Amino acid sequence: MIIHFSIDDVFGSLKYLSLNKNKCTSIFDSIFFSALKDIHEKFDVNFSLYCMYERGGYTLEDFTDCYKEEFMKNSDWISYGYHCYTDDSNYNDATYEQIKKEYQQFRQQIVRITGIQKLEDNIRLHFFSGNEDVVKGLKSEGIKGLFSADDDRKSYGLEIDKVKKIKKCGAFFDQEIGITYYNTDIRIENIIDKDISRVVADLKCKDRVNIFTHEKYLGDEEIKEKIYEVIRAVKKLEV
Repeated sequence: MIIHFSIDDVFGSLKYLSLNKNKCTSIFDSIFFSALKDIHEKFDVNFSLYCMYERGGYTLEDFTDCYKEEFMKNSDWISYGYHCYTDDSNYNDATYEQIKKEYQQFRQQIVRITGIQKLEDNIRLHFFSGNEDVVKGLKSEGIKGLFSADDDRKSYGLEIDKVKKIKKCGAFFDQEIGITYYNTDIRIENIIDKDISRVVADLKCKDRVNIFTHEKYLGDEEIKEKIYEVIRAVKKLEV
C-alpha cells in the first residue's frame, strides 16, 4: 500500500529558515522540517509539501537559497508542489492565464530556493477551488493530478457524477482534459477525537492512501502523535 502524505500551506518554515540563516546551519533546525525528519525516520514515509507564494508581505522571492544543497540532498523523501498564491487565493473564478502565470512564478522561485528541478505533478489547490480553465492551465504546466476534498465540498468545479466516482473509486481520470482526480482520504487535524481503527477501516482494500495536514500543525505534539497513530494503523492494513 502506498502512503501519499502531503502538507498544505507550506511557507512559514521557509520564511523561518531564511530569516534565521545566520544561526540555522541546517533545514532541520526548524521545528517543521525536524518533525518531518522524525516521522520519516520512524516510518519511512515521504512528504509532498504544497507551498504558497506570498504571505504577510513576503514572497518566495525574498527567501535565501543558501540551503539549496541540503534540500537537494533530501529530495528523495521531500518534494515540493504548488498550492496557492496567497492565503486568500480562490480559483473558482480564475482564468487559464492567471493560473499559468502564478504557477510559473512559483516554479521559478521554489526551484531557485531548493535546487530541485522536478516538482510534484500531483497537487492540491487551496480550498479545492478551480474550474475547467484552471485545470487546463495546470495541465499545460505539467500537472497530472489533483487531490479532491476529504469532505462533501465540490472540488475544482466538478460535476456531481464525477465527484461520486472519485469518492467511490478513490480516483477518476478525466479523459477530456487528461488529468486524474484523487480522493483525499484522511485530514489529520479532523480526527483528534476519533477512533483511528474506524477511520482507516474503509481503506483496507485500497492500494493507495492519501493523507494530509497543514504546516501550522507540525509543531503541535498532539497532532504529531495522531500522525504516528494514523501511519501505524494504515501500515497494519498491509499485513
